[in-house]
Amino acid sequence: MLVNELGSEEIILIRENLNKILNDELFFQSQRQSRFLQYVVEQTLTDNAKSLNQYSIGIDVFDRDSSFDPSIDSIVRVEAGRLRSKLRDYYTDAGNTDRVLIEIRKGRYAPSFVFREIEDETSENSEEDASAYGRHLIIDDKPHIAVLAFINSSGDKEQDYFADGISEDIITDLSQFPDLAVIARQSTFSYKDRHIDTAIIGRELGADFVLTGSVRKSGEKVRISAQLARTVDQRQLWAERYDHALDDIFLVQDKVSSDIVSALQLTLKINTTKTAEPRHTSNLEAYDCVLRGAEFARKSNRNDLIQAMALFRRAIALDLEYAEAYARLSKIYVYQWISGIETKTETLDKAKELSLKAVEFCPNSALCHAALGWAYEWQGEEEKARKQWAKAIDLDPSQADALSWLALNLAWSGQTQEAEKKLEVAKRLNPMEEYCFPSGTIAYMEKRFADAIELFDKSLRSDPAFIPGHLFLASSYSLLGEREQARLTAEKILGINPAFQLPVDARSTIKVPDIAKNFRESLEGLGLGTSN
Repeated sequence: MLVNELGSEEIILIRENLNKILNDELFFQSQRQSRFLQYVVEQTLTDNAKSLNQYSIGIDVFDRDSSFDPSIDSIVRVEAGRLRSKLRDYYTDAGNTDRVLIEIRKGRYAPSFVFREIEDETSENSEEDASAYGRHLIIDDKPHIAVLAFINSSGDKEQDYFADGISEDIITDLSQFPDLAVIARQSTFSYKDRHIDTAIIGRELGADFVLTGSVRKSGEKVRISAQLARTVDQRQLWAERYDHALDDIFLVQDKVSSDIVSALQLTLKINTTKTAEPRHTSNLEAYDCVLRGAEFARKSNRNDLIQAMALFRRAIALDLEYAEAYARLSKIYVYQWISGIETKTETLDKAKELSLKAVEFCPNSALCHAALGWAYEWQGEEEKARKQWAKAIDLDPSQADALSWLALNLAWSGQTQEAEKKLEVAKRLNPMEEYCFPSGTIAYMEKRFADAIELFDKSLRSDPAFIPGHLFLASSYSLLGEREQARLTAEKILGINPAFQLPVDARSTIKVPDIAKNFRESLEGLGLGTSN
């Protein structure tokens, strides 16, 4: 719910609760935390929540000057963590009967407010409605929903890809509703095979609602069960089971998504006039190929990428207009090129050709526009890339990938402050991803090479075969004068791909001439010469 939907009585209750918190001994002795909390609450109540970011808080709360750089000075992030901890302690003790709960979710600085009904212990009846459990008011922008990986209950581990694919498609469908913010798959799937309370998941992901479920595929039949819960009180808002023939899987997915939105409409005022875009295919075998191909593609090693490409090509052969298959195949071609697996320029030409077809066949797909932007970026057509990512984000505001790629584009063009803003939004949508590579790129472009080294090194721990990470790390070491570390990093690149050479166009990424020159020369000095 937006701040202008709060009633005057509710605003009075919030301010009364704020004053009670500030006068509690936990906060009374901590002027810094008190000032932080009062600032973010008042900014939100005066409809300025969207202006709350690290930069504004650093200047207005912690007295930093206009040169304040949140990527160097982490005071806001550190103090925000302390404030969240202090609020938890308050509500566990002195505030355990407060009518209002003020929450600052991880990844956000604008607070959410929960109104609780404190029931009379002598009451014999309790209302089974929203007010009895507490009413969650999402103030910062829009309600956030996390779709967890659906459980594969088929009894066949080989069917995990199918259950994962169903979950991912529901994420895509829900992302198309403009009044919902959908947490990215990468973050929600980190809870796969783990039994954790929805309240904890809500706090960790900044999610107001969590969707869980299971998929059972047996022969030509499929059963999907789904449950929607509110994280603040773990109340189940909706649950349903769908038994259908496997041929009806696309119909079932559409029904699940529309039923979820209808259930949310009963709790929140959200726009449900928009419907999810039609499926990219009606061919069940082609769809199955894409699900299995996506599973291989996420592993990012050479053999798995070959398997993924074969499956995407098979999907295209089965349905010549299957846009998602073209888009996913295009992304692998780009990945092969930036990782040095394929160095011929024809690789990028093929990627662009495939993603152009994807957009042609499905012009309203955020995935397709994001893939085309990625192909344009590595061909040096950064303006075209930005337009495609802007289109992807317009179609799907929860497209964390497009936001992070746009951040890279802006950073390589020298617009590091704008890049930081885009990355901050991506982190809110995908809070389990630290985005170390784009953050490291921002630091590199700002010539903060010590910070860049730390970030690139961290990014490579999760993806040790990602050659661009090694390239920027080697260059950072070299430019900082740490020649031995630079040499060892260059050796790792050649260990991943013994035939690796820098393409003549230096990947056309860095658009700031002096930085581009230093990047190339630092790598050539390490024996990473250019290919013809």
